[in-house]
Amino acid sequence: MKEWLAMGAAAVGGAALAEWAGAKYLFHRTMVRSCLGISNTQKEVEKDWEKYLPLIRERRVWLESQNIEKVSIQSFDGLRLSGTVFPAEEPSKRTVLCLHGYTTSGITQYAVLAPFYHSLGYNMVMVDARAHGESEGEYIGFGCMERYDCRDWAEWAYKRFGGSVILHGISMGAATALMASSFKMPYVKGIIADCGFTCAWDIFAAILRKDYHMPPFPVLTLAERMAKKEAGFGFRDCTAPEEVSRTEIPILFIHGDEDNFVPSWMGRRNFEACTSEKYFLLVSEAGHAESYHKDPERYESCVRDFLKKYVSENICL
Repeated sequence: MKEWLAMGAAAVGGAALAEWAGAKYLFHRTMVRSCLGISNTQKEVEKDWEKYLPLIRERRVWLESQNIEKVSIQSFDGLRLSGTVFPAEEPSKRTVLCLHGYTTSGITQYAVLAPFYHSLGYNMVMVDARAHGESEGEYIGFGCMERYDCRDWAEWAYKRFGGSVILHGISMGAATALMASSFKMPYVKGIIADCGFTCAWDIFAAILRKDYHMPPFPVLTLAERMAKKEAGFGFRDCTAPEEVSRTEIPILFIHGDEDNFVPSWMGRRNFEACTSEKYFLLVSEAGHAESYHKDPERYESCVRDFLKKYVSENICL
């Protein structure tokens, strides 16, 4: 009997150790800057980006040849956050604050959209999220921490250019914009949320089920405890559906119907929870963050119509 009890205790201990190790791996692999792997993230997205690279590189070269400016602000917790400003050709009081996705950077993700916004007479403020690009920070907050940075960048953009500010977020950037939507930002006239998730817990749970065939408990619960202790937030401390249920800012939701990284049901849940004026663009055969590349004409048309409705055409210096 004692031997069976000993074997049982060893098995339980071994399982607990494995669960703790899995949680530690999840926390460090996804949230600690020094442990990130961009190539691994691209594999998780499950889309071949090679065919888009020529256009992305061409527009990146074009953007970097323009009159751009490096800027920075200090975050609420003392981090230096960096961004790139691309002013409109003529003085303008219309500005788009661009919030990028996981493991990329502002200028990298938004170079492809720069000619579009430039043609509309918008200033662009392309920021690097904390723990990304040229910004400081060790931990990624999956919107929970970045929403405060979004608020502060929006205020900075308004003070710099005046007029109206639009938030355009992709993936984690979209979730960040949605989580910031309940802040009092009267100068923010609209949000474009492209493939945003609902909260960190939901996106991690989806990955565990899809890639590892594991339930959220107990690994995700343990990883959340680590996040609270080391990074200062929990995976459900802030959710996009809760914040958009309290916003008055109009929102254009965009999602690809073949998104296997941030499932489209998350975009739908965000949309359904939203209580402000709202619109939903579902792009056929588009994977994660692929909607613009899959159907650029429809994407630009919907964004243009949204901007015309909520941003005055007569805002100028």
